[in-house]
Amino acid sequence: MPTETTRQLPRVPVAGRWAPGLPPNAVPSEEEAVRVLRALPPFSAVAAHLLKAVAQEDVAFRKVADFIKTDAALSADMLRIANSALFGPRYPVTGVLHAAAMLGVDRVRSLVTTVALKDFVGKARGAPAVSRCWRHNLACAILCEEIARKGRMDRDFAYTAGLLHDIGRVAMMRAWMQRYAAMLDAAAPDSAAILQMEFEGFGIRHTRAGYLLVKGWRLPSAFAEIADRHHSTEPEIPNDVAALVHFGCSLADRLGFGVAGQPASEDAEPRAGPPAAFEEFVPGNLEDFGSRLAEHVNELECCLAG
Repeated sequence: MPTETTRQLPRVPVAGRWAPGLPPNAVPSEEEAVRVLRALPPFSAVAAHLLKAVAQEDVAFRKVADFIKTDAALSADMLRIANSALFGPRYPVTGVLHAAAMLGVDRVRSLVTTVALKDFVGKARGAPAVSRCWRHNLACAILCEEIARKGRMDRDFAYTAGLLHDIGRVAMMRAWMQRYAAMLDAAAPDSAAILQMEFEGFGIRHTRAGYLLVKGWRLPSAFAEIADRHHSTEPEIPNDVAALVHFGCSLADRLGFGVAGQPASEDAEPRAGPPAAFEEFVPGNLEDFGSRLAEHVNELECCLAG
């Protein structure tokens, strides 16, 4: 509970806006941290609507196109991606309805969410810490999609879950850009240690922040649970998407797409290999696999750069 002195402190700038706050080096309570995070510009309403609609019913291509066409910038991004080398259409895709018919509703949902996350990250993606977080999300999503395909799981849902698993971290980066980026730049690749640093420095862990934000945006509850559990669920159940995201997040780190700015310390324990549940879906040569992943991430980034 904040004291009377804390409540009377001057207002300080947070994420480019003025909000009731604490001295620059003070640690907010979870309630104060959540209030700052919820003051950020919200996740795309069109993407949120589409995620809910696809989760609840068989949505017609035309209805999906109508959702997307309410946002001109989103429509332009979708058409650019649909016409990119990633999909290699034989003929130009000239409209959103055409893109939905060509790609399928589930793939359109995945791509709309990717564009929405890019917009939520904002223009700061060039900063090293922000870029690491953004690329980690893309890598995790691509890995989850690939493993889900091989494991006969819903690959588009797995991609979207992987993409949104760190939405709390992205929000914390936007809310406390300089302090959060400095924390990541100084951190070693140890997820438990980073979670503790978040709690000690910002009053909330990114897993909890993601859970509360996804709930507040009224996205399907599965994405909130995955945001909350992706560092605590052991990936031992092959058909559990939360377990898959846990694995994809860890594998992305191992393949060079981690969020920490420092290398592992020499006395750190070696990282474990792929858990038995997903071992068969990971190629033996991780270096080659990592190179292909990097190419895919770079291609997707180029499409989104416009």
